[in-house]
Amino acid sequence: MEVIKTLLKHPETDSNLSDKYGYSPLSVAVGNENEEAMELLLQHPKTRSNRGLLRTAQLGDSEKIQELLADHIERVEFESYGGRSLESSRGFGKGEHRDQRSREGENEES
Repeated sequence: MEVIKTLLKHPETDSNLSDKYGYSPLSVAVGNENEEAMELLLQHPKTRSNRGLLRTAQLGDSEKIQELLADHIERVEFESYGGRSLESSRGFGKGEHRDQRSREGENEES
């Protein structure tokens, strides 16, 4: 872990650089269920996560990894969409998408 810490301190480190197989350090950490490496990588301000990685994590056994990724994705979306999550910026909060469609259908029938 000391190597990861040292590399992440260097200003030119690209924490998203993929290897020849297309795997980023974060995707390797997720695949290996390495919670400590994930925590270090997710603390780096330039590290990108995505919902694909979250789906991969959901196939594993570590709930902590799933929570770390979900929290990171939510925080990044919140910051990227002016203080609102991606879901709420589309007008749909958690679980509201289906409810909103139902209400729209009711309004059309009236």
